[in-house]
Amino acid sequence: MGDPLIGAPYMLDSLVPVLVGGTLLSGGRGGLVGTFAGVLILTVLGNSLNLLEVSGYWQWVVQGAIIIIAVAFFVKQRT
Repeated sequence: MGDPLIGAPYMLDSLVPVLVGGTLLSGGRGGLVGTFAGVLILTVLGNSLNLLEVSGYWQWVVQGAIIIIAVAFFVKQRT
């Protein structure tokens, strides 16, 4: 029997690099290079926070702040 919620914790880890890379969730804009850059940036950030012994809670807070900043940047750029 499978658990349909097993991948729920990984949803944020898959969306943040895409948003940081410049892909719009509404579609129509984005690319592989930007997404790859977003993955690299967030991997380095995550490893740095682990080396600094930052708790998992604050790592999620940092990822949430990055999402808010990325969305705000693209909304401001669009208007």
